[in-house]
Amino acid sequence: MSVRMRVTIKAQGDRASELTTATDARRDLWAQSPVEIDPDHPLRGTHRDEDGRAYFELATEFPREVHRVIEEHKYTGKVELTETPALPGEACANCGNVTSPVRPTVCPNCQFRDITPCRLVAVHRCCVFSTKDVA
Repeated sequence: MSVRMRVTIKAQGDRASELTTATDARRDLWAQSPVEIDPDHPLRGTHRDEDGRAYFELATEFPREVHRVIEEHKYTGKVELTETPALPGEACANCGNVTSPVRPTVCPNCQFRDITPCRLVAVHRCCVFSTKDVA
């Protein structure tokens, strides 16, 4: 049975370095361990989570092999491995980043703000407050 795994890059202070680490780790995993894109929940490429950390997902029937490759190539201090992470959610309307099962109002990758107004505002004005209501 295939196990979904997420490889999250630890913060390095430089977004470009984090993407380089993600690219290198993905290349080494694909070359030296039996991994694939999850056929049930495909998520291709590198994305950023709600904390702005780069991550990618894969599926494997041999999670120990994934751990072995991470250790052999000295990624242990640079990445976190999560088995069976939450299912991917909706992509950012601007850049396609998938953050988490629930899309945030501001994308951590491109800073695009996507706020959908309450569907009842136009009908009932239930969500409209005056400044004195907030104080």
